[in-house]
Amino acid sequence: MEVRTVTADVREHEADALIVLLGGGAGGDVVAALDAALGGEIEARRALGELADGSGEVVTVPGRGRVAASRVVLATAERAGRGVHGLREAGAAAGRALQRAGALR
Repeated sequence: MEVRTVTADVREHEADALIVLLGGGAGGDVVAALDAALGGEIEARRALGELADGSGEVVTVPGRGRVAASRVVLATAERAGRGVHGLREAGAAAGRALQRAGALR
């Protein structure tokens, strides 16, 4: 699996997967813009309790042409209030989920 960090509009970046780390207010406007592009999917998942801060959840949402990435992987830290350590944990969990799914880039 190839992993790259880029500075671009997350809605327009072509990839097998786009990882979005949630929690502690991370992302703000970027997450809101992505949620709008996905038709409110992120907030809907939060309302269902799937992405509660500190839940350690990893949820995959198909891009379906709403964003350039084939799928968007939403991940939260396992424990709330862990700051950058929690985001690192969430990123690692998302990466493992993508490896299992066979993502390439």
